[in-house]
Amino acid sequence: MDLLRQHSIPTPKIYHYDTRADGAVGTEYILMQDMPGQALGNRWFGLDAKQRIKVLAKIVDLEAKLYSIDFPAFGSIFYAKDLPTSFNREPISRSSSSLQLCIGPDVSLKFWSGTREGLSIPRGAALSAEDVLNDGAAKELAWLKAHGRTRVPFDRVYRDITNYQKSDPRQHMASLEAYMQIAAQLVPKEKWLHRPVLRHPDLHANNILVNDALDITGIVDWQHSTILLLFLSAGIPKHFQNYGDTMSEELTEPLVPSLEGLDEEEKLSELELYRKRHVHYFYVGVTAKKLPDHFHALTQEGGMFLRLLYQHASEPWEGNSIPLATHLALVPLHWNTLGGSQTCPLPLDEDTTDILVSQLERQEEADHQMSLLRNSLGISDDGWVLEGEYDHAQEEAAHYKVKAVSMADDDHERDMTIRHWPFEDHDEDE
Repeated sequence: MDLLRQHSIPTPKIYHYDTRADGAVGTEYILMQDMPGQALGNRWFGLDAKQRIKVLAKIVDLEAKLYSIDFPAFGSIFYAKDLPTSFNREPISRSSSSLQLCIGPDVSLKFWSGTREGLSIPRGAALSAEDVLNDGAAKELAWLKAHGRTRVPFDRVYRDITNYQKSDPRQHMASLEAYMQIAAQLVPKEKWLHRPVLRHPDLHANNILVNDALDITGIVDWQHSTILLLFLSAGIPKHFQNYGDTMSEELTEPLVPSLEGLDEEEKLSELELYRKRHVHYFYVGVTAKKLPDHFHALTQEGGMFLRLLYQHASEPWEGNSIPLATHLALVPLHWNTLGGSQTCPLPLDEDTTDILVSQLERQEEADHQMSLLRNSLGISDDGWVLEGEYDHAQEEAAHYKVKAVSMADDDHERDMTIRHWPFEDHDEDE
């Protein structure tokens, strides 16, 4: 955050910190500035179109400042004095004289989740695109060899797709090995896409602080920030994207909907759809104008498929092998757009691909239904609710459970609905 403030990016001042668990306080800690302003999330859904565009433009202005910082490697930023000598590091030359900063291991959760922190694996600093593409998959393969066991998918709504059977980690290990076989050939030939870029890891409205005039006064929650390849870091922040909608994916400018003849619920639905399309479209539009490198990387042919493939190969395995297996099955169909200079090493099996695509589509539909249900209950993706709303959310979730059980076709489906209901306490490692 000290480095970001040097580049006029509003982040909290750090008053004091200790990275040692055995320090005077008995744990790691950080004391930082309470920044002025309120969370953009408090106002986001009440903004009109012009106000949204103003905020999006200011967000992209800050992203442009991030893009202006030159980095020599890929990983996360540390004070050199805080990084144990056992970790690889690359000094950030521009700031080494004043801040003594360096790039060290990637601190994103995928490298440290659970028992992964005990693995002796490369985590960075990485110096090449090949290393970045390979290290995440190598990490997960090492973890599965050491700790992998059969389990049901962590996301309970996926379990009926595999008939509530446990997943064998060896299937995912085979997918990881197949991915690592082609990883070096996935590196784009255009060198400008290899540039190390730092972006906020979770840019949503509650991490952005604004004043009454909608000027950005602060950006918070940088703790899992990582410097990545431009072609991997490119993308619309999750909070601002509207993928799955044809108009948004085709970048068609949305028109204000006609609300004539609609009841209140239908009006709200139409206005919310318009808001999502408006934000998606104008984030890309402002990026094209103010940050063309990001726009070109964002719209690069095959770029989104490659980012998803990398993401699924790097993310912690929690019993769901379908996304990576599906994208690997589709690689032969995307090989030319991925820039492969040789014949694709992975075979095309149309029957297997059709089955996997169907399963992935069912998972995506389950995600959509869960999103609607969470919104109705006022529950965040990780289960949090607003203060004072917990009892109401519990009551509503219980009502939905009764309704879901009543719709079951037979005793087995009824039992499985009760057994795997997502809004109750459960063993996350079952």
